[in-house]
Amino acid sequence: MKHFDEFSLMECLKSGSMEAFDVLYVAYSKELYMYAFRRLHDVNAVEDILQEVFTSFWEKRTQVDISVSARAYLYQAVRFKIADQYRKDEYVQRYFTDSRISDSVDLQIAERIDSKDQLRSTLSCIEELPVKMQQVFKMSRFDHLSVIEIAQRLQLSTQTVKNQISKALSHLRKRHLGYLENLAMIGLIAVSL
Repeated sequence: MKHFDEFSLMECLKSGSMEAFDVLYVAYSKELYMYAFRRLHDVNAVEDILQEVFTSFWEKRTQVDISVSARAYLYQAVRFKIADQYRKDEYVQRYFTDSRISDSVDLQIAERIDSKDQLRSTLSCIEELPVKMQQVFKMSRFDHLSVIEIAQRLQLSTQTVKNQISKALSHLRKRHLGYLENLAMIGLIAVSL
């Protein structure tokens, strides 16, 4: 182990000897670094902890009980700082988790509002269609009837129904270019005819 009289060094340290502090720093900083790094695996956090511990050790040198080994004192201080770091990391993790949940809820609300606005706008565009085209389109998209069922109910040819749906979709695309993908997602416009 280390070959020096720790008790004498602690007495010198207490009286303000920077040389005594340097000897203790050189003697213990590397092993304390390894000890902290094995627990935290974070170079920056370990360096911060060691700086805080040795700074505090120097600042409190007159209060340190010289009957206690410097090594034991420093290890205990590092253990406390590691525990503080764990608590801090846990708090930060909880904060970011809560923040992500909050952001997710905000995003969902915004998406719902946006979807409602898009729905209103789409319904307004549908109302602009000629009456017969509106009727065909609504039967296709809202009532989910097939082309054949619409043709039979309205006494139209299947080709006329297809043309009416195609023209309605074309009108919606022109008026609602940016919303088309979202309309498909909310079920107003089927991906295929």
